[in-house]
Amino acid sequence: MLVDVGGGSCEITLSEHKRIKDTISLPLGAVRLTQEFIPDDRPTDEGLARMKQFITRELRRAHRRIQPGPVPLVIATSGTAAALSEANAALVRPEPLARSRAKIVRSGARASKVAGRAGTVPQAALEITTQQQVRRLATKLRRMNMDERAAVPGIGPKRAEIIVAGAVVYAELLETFDLAGFRYSDLGLRDGILAQMLAEVSRRESAISHGLGWPSETRRYISSGVKGGMSARMRARVLSGAVSSEPRRTKQTRSGRTRNMLSCWSSCSELVMAPSAAAMEA
Repeated sequence: MLVDVGGGSCEITLSEHKRIKDTISLPLGAVRLTQEFIPDDRPTDEGLARMKQFITRELRRAHRRIQPGPVPLVIATSGTAAALSEANAALVRPEPLARSRAKIVRSGARASKVAGRAGTVPQAALEITTQQQVRRLATKLRRMNMDERAAVPGIGPKRAEIIVAGAVVYAELLETFDLAGFRYSDLGLRDGILAQMLAEVSRRESAISHGLGWPSETRRYISSGVKGGMSARMRARVLSGAVSSEPRRTKQTRSGRTRNMLSCWSSCSELVMAPSAAAMEA
């Protein structure tokens, strides 16, 4: 499960075997909730109760819709999760090793992730912020004023105003979905989209170059063209030009491969160095 609590909404994505099964967007952003329920420096009990009731209702609706079942791993992204992870290390005492191990095992994680030498804390236990830790952290933060929250490591002045709402959302989410805790990741949606786009480009270029019988040297040069200053548009021009001019070769001598690579290199260099006709006209 991937959770992203932003300013205006909370995005929950459920995946299995690297495939998205379901996703839902809830009006549970930290900024939205703060402005509507707890705008004061120190949140009031009435405002917190109303906010918690609203959050619980939205999360139960989401749970009924996606019906996640056992979830072995929860990945949390964005600034709220980062702040809670760091603040947890500063304010909440780590749980005993045996208890942390039991929670991770119950959540469905593999035994290898909690296996470790006697007396050492497994890496997974160190990285996961548990449900109880988030709940205790939310309680501590709601009792602080703005300046006190700003002084907490990981929160700072930028998130001091909205961190209480964000902490309550995570606490209620972990409880409603019966999750052991979450692991913070500094990668987000844009990173995933970029990785997918690069993988698709790589697959297409590999298919074209293999279909043309290009030597491995040429394929490597084209694939790494962006690193050498060649834009994606220029690289596409090289590929499209090669499609029409480069015949398929089943066998090629070393000298032929070298000439092919140097010819491609020359074409790429011309595209990088020479200004386009449009730029010259401008």
